[in-house]
Amino acid sequence: TGNAMTMWLEARAHTRQMENMLLSEDRETKVIDKLVEQGWDRDDVPILLPEWDNLVYKPTPLTDQTWRRIYPKLIPLLEYCRAERLSRERRERQMDRMEDFYDLYSDYISSRMAEDSSLSRGHFLLAANLLSRVPELKKQLEEEDVGGYTEQKWETHVEAVARVNEAYKAKALSLLAGVVQKGTRDDSVVKKEERSMEPEEPQAGPSTSTSTPPPTSSSDMSNLTKITTVFKCTVCHERLWYPAVLSHTCCRGKVDRSLGQYFEDMDDNVFEDELEDAYFLFAMTTFGYTYEYRKRRNRSNEPFNVDNLALDGRWEQMVRMALRDLGLSENATVQEVEAEGAQFTSLMCDGGAERNEGLSFLEIIDHNCSRHDTPVDDTQAVIKRDPPSDEANASSVES
Repeated sequence: TGNAMTMWLEARAHTRQMENMLLSEDRETKVIDKLVEQGWDRDDVPILLPEWDNLVYKPTPLTDQTWRRIYPKLIPLLEYCRAERLSRERRERQMDRMEDFYDLYSDYISSRMAEDSSLSRGHFLLAANLLSRVPELKKQLEEEDVGGYTEQKWETHVEAVARVNEAYKAKALSLLAGVVQKGTRDDSVVKKEERSMEPEEPQAGPSTSTSTPPPTSSSDMSNLTKITTVFKCTVCHERLWYPAVLSHTCCRGKVDRSLGQYFEDMDDNVFEDELEDAYFLFAMTTFGYTYEYRKRRNRSNEPFNVDNLALDGRWEQMVRMALRDLGLSENATVQEVEAEGAQFTSLMCDGGAERNEGLSFLEIIDHNCSRHDTPVDDTQAVIKRDPPSDEANASSVES
């Protein structure tokens, strides 16, 4: 019948198709074996290239004549695949060296912070910027064709790493101190200076952009570390204190962007302003973040830039009122006030659940300034300390 004939033809076509596939695979296996005999690596066999199917994957026997005909045509494909493999392996070894360096640099930063409690991660260069400032280290990591970067090699560069980080810290502190000085001067003086800053003809002589600034004075550092010194970022509108401002994304950037590829998932976090927090690659592709086009990324030629920073007088006023309410000194640092813990309540709310109890000092300041207008009456209370919890009372009685 017609249906039986159709089924028979379909079965016959399927059988022939399977036979051709087996013949093609057998011919392909024999060709690969001959290539290996000729000294080629199996990883270099170009089975994914379309030319391979045209020359090799065919349902015909592999004769000596056929082999002599196709082998010269396979050589360029094999050389191409071998070059690609070797290049890929070199990149992998280079990435291994970069990852080893990154781990050693991170350990170095952690050890320095453990030795000096005044240091934060923001006092240290981003990994990519460090390499751009230590040419010997960069050259070794990029050009040396070995599979790893050892601690012994790192030790030969530690002195240079410490030197460039010290210069970076001095420059960053000097820039921040300049923001504080400008913000605390009389507005008319600042405006007069800004009016006088007209473009000038280029002057002969060395550029001062890379010069090491003089050490920041003790009085400047004292003003910088006060909790009443509140920076605001004009790009993302975040409020910042020292030393967190040193890690702020809008102020830090990669000067040598050719090195950014090595540390895309190490140096920065898309959503947090930490130095070494990793982020997933999908976040970059999904949200369009790249080192070349991130709008928040500092785009100057310096690893730290304060063009987007200013002092926030309104937040400073709120901090002073809160310090007054708690009986704390206006010279206190962020660390000293935050050491009080999360035990404060906002007095600018209506009551109930909206009073925001049990928050830290900075959380209360953020809440009061973000949710409420600054009180016209400077004597109005804005914060209070929470009473000790029952657990705290019980533990004190037991002790």
